[in-house]
Amino acid sequence: MENHSTLQLIEKIELHFAKEIRKYWKSSNTLRSEKLYLLIASSKAKIDKTVLFKKIFRRTYSEKNDYLWRNEIRILKDELEKFLLSIEHLHHVKNNEAYKDWLLIQAFGRIKNLDGIEEKHKDLLNNKDNFASYPFVLDANFIRLNALPFTHSDLSKRLEQYPKLVNTSIELMNDTMAVLASQTNMYVALNNWLSHQMQKENNELKLIESPLSFDVEQNYLSKFYHFMSESIPYANEQQIPNIENAIQNIEHVIPNNKLLEKERTMAQVSLAKELSSRGKWKEAHEVFTLIKENTDIASHFYNGIFYVNYTTNMVKCKLYAEVIDVLNNEFKTDNPLYQNVVLQSRLVSYLYLRDTKNLVKYISFDLDTAPFPQNFMLKIIKSAYFYLIKEYDVALNLMTNLLQAKYISERMRYYEPIAVLYKKLYTLAIKNVLLKEWNNTDKKAMQKVIQEFEKTQSNELKLVSIYLWIKEEVDRIR
Repeated sequence: MENHSTLQLIEKIELHFAKEIRKYWKSSNTLRSEKLYLLIASSKAKIDKTVLFKKIFRRTYSEKNDYLWRNEIRILKDELEKFLLSIEHLHHVKNNEAYKDWLLIQAFGRIKNLDGIEEKHKDLLNNKDNFASYPFVLDANFIRLNALPFTHSDLSKRLEQYPKLVNTSIELMNDTMAVLASQTNMYVALNNWLSHQMQKENNELKLIESPLSFDVEQNYLSKFYHFMSESIPYANEQQIPNIENAIQNIEHVIPNNKLLEKERTMAQVSLAKELSSRGKWKEAHEVFTLIKENTDIASHFYNGIFYVNYTTNMVKCKLYAEVIDVLNNEFKTDNPLYQNVVLQSRLVSYLYLRDTKNLVKYISFDLDTAPFPQNFMLKIIKSAYFYLIKEYDVALNLMTNLLQAKYISERMRYYEPIAVLYKKLYTLAIKNVLLKEWNNTDKKAMQKVIQEFEKTQSNELKLVSIYLWIKEEVDRIR
């Protein structure tokens, strides 16, 4: 059963809803499915379907009776999907007022409870912007239209209502499409940003300007996506104000539609990242801390994105011990990209703490498997470890090899000026190794290259952690 989809589903359910699934089985009449589930869930070793078959059917498995096994697996999968639907239903009922009213108006429409239809239609329509669940309100409006023959037997009165409700439908379609267009534009902007970064401008897409006949900024949710889209373009001084405007708009609907909290988290993380990229590390840390205090990060898709950026910014804030504590006790990931980024934050923290014992422990990580720019950064940190233990020749050799690598002539050339600084530091360290303190000429030479770097390089490059470390190290030289 290895890699079987039902087995993977059981593993996920056990991870997230172990208590809930056991309550579900108590109310279910599928005893065999319950037994099979518990056998699989409790198994610590590789699962053999012939063993499970014998425990379930009390007979030996064979090709002839394999249909019994396949049928039981199908029934079990159906039960697990019913369970997940019930969990998801409760989640939506708890977090989205519009969803509850939509369910009720569906029920009222089914039983032709006309007073109930009118009441819930009115509630949904009056709160459409606060709820920000326009498809539900639009559907409720259709139910209200369907109920007109029952609520108005007088044809003239019915005719008075149709234009009003039809126009409401058009308005709600505009609301819905405004949100969808703005949301789509956010992904268009992300695609175009990535295309620019990868120098593939021919891959850029055009923004949706005006699908149908509506203003894409006419409601809280469409404004949220609109401002988030506007915040994505590179070199845009309005990025932070746009993100702040997006957050301000999403805040209006969060009290009534908690399903949108993940969108707010996304925006808050974007705000913190942007503040950090502009050197406003303490302000960014305040936003990250607010997210951490007010959001169940573990339940969000943005868990990895949050912790990667949170710890990276903490390094910039010189909270090195705190970074190590977070990485040891709060955040674990099997995502290779996140692993390499947090490894960099860990190593830079040990580097600043001059903790060579832990540096050598974690520097053994296979640095060549890391993607750009982490592999470049991690190799520089590795060379700095040998610098700290005064093996300057090894440090210089590592840096020379890095600068001579074939890929340095391509994308990594952006970081080459930092590597050149490290090579200069190691070269002068070898020259002064037998002296109690560096001679003044070499000190000034090292300080001069740092000053030149400050004058000529971009602000973005001057905020890179490994540059900030060498800049601080040069100040320490005696």
